[in-house]
This record gives sequence, C-alpha cells and structure tokens, in this order.
Amino acid sequence: MATIKAIQLRRGAAIMLNGEIHIVTEWAHRTPGNLRAFVQMSYKNINSGKTYANRHRPTDEFESVELFTKAAQYLYKERDTYYFMLLDSYETIHMEADVIGDDAKYLKDNMDLNVTLHGEQPIGIELPVAESYKVISTVPGVKGDTVTNVQKPAILENGMEVTVPLFIKEGEIIKIDTRTGEYQGKA
Repeated sequence: MATIKAIQLRRGAAIMLNGEIHIVTEWAHRTPGNLRAFVQMSYKNINSGKTYANRHRPTDEFESVELFTKAAQYLYKERDTYYFMLLDSYETIHMEADVIGDDAKYLKDNMDLNVTLHGEQPIGIELPVAESYKVISTVPGVKGDTVTNVQKPAILENGMEVTVPLFIKEGEIIKIDTRTGEYQGKA
C-alpha cells in the first residue's frame, strides 16, 4: 500500500492504523508562535466506531487505504441489519446498524444513495444532501400564529420527528437536509 504524509491528509481520507481502517474526521495544520508546526487530527475507527484525536508531525507517514463508492439502493431492514442493492451489478450487500450509525434514521424504502467499500467490504453509506419525505402526522396550525416563525413537530414516513413551519399539513411531501435533520421546504 502507498504511504501518505500527515500534511497531505484531508478530511474524509482513509488510513490504516494498528491494522484497522480509520477515516479522518477533522484535520488542521497548526503553527503556534515559537513551537514547531504540527497536524491536529481526529479519526474514526470504522470497525469499532471509536474516535481518536492526536497530534502528528507534518512528516509522519501513514498507510493510505483506497476506498470505492458505488451507487446503491436501500432495500429493507431485518433486526439490526440493513440491506442494499448495488445498482451496477444488482448484488445485494448488508451492513450492521453500528456501521451505518445515525444515518439510519434517514433511510426509507427504495432510497438511492452511495455505499463506500474497501475492496468487497462495505464500510459506510453516503446519503443524498436532501431527501423528500411524506408527513404522516402533525398538529394543525392555529390561525394567527403566523406573525412569527413558529414551528411545530411532525412525524415523517420513516418515523423521524422534525420541526416544520405551521403551514405544513399531514400528507404533504417535504425536503429534509440529511446533514442536519432540518426542514428545507416543500418538495
């Protein structure tokens, strides 16, 4: 495998540490006044989910790991296992809930997304930035409360609860930002 220096790493890069794959989650090059420059990094172990933060010299070398992204479609969930179909080969792959993490709450049947692979092993998913969901239940808005930016809770088709403006009604389709979980507008 190829090596890469700490100064060349960026957020999202995959490196091998202690025989396990880690994804760089935060990266910053620091040059404090009268001290030597260093690279402050945080990285997440993809197997255990633990996050580590360390300082490294800019010349420290890491073993780089090549990751592939493939288009996929979410199929279904069975207990703590999520099943996806790769769109290029129609092959079905699965991932455990702890690998997907908090992104699982945004999944809905037949949703198109990207799956990140290391060789043949799936190690994560990349959701679309915004996704449309149907509002299943919400309280009706009260006339006259529209002077200010009043929000109300709503339950979506995938069971997720979000806050939406008062004018949103049951049965409407809305867009949600999958990075923040916030309402973006009507679809």
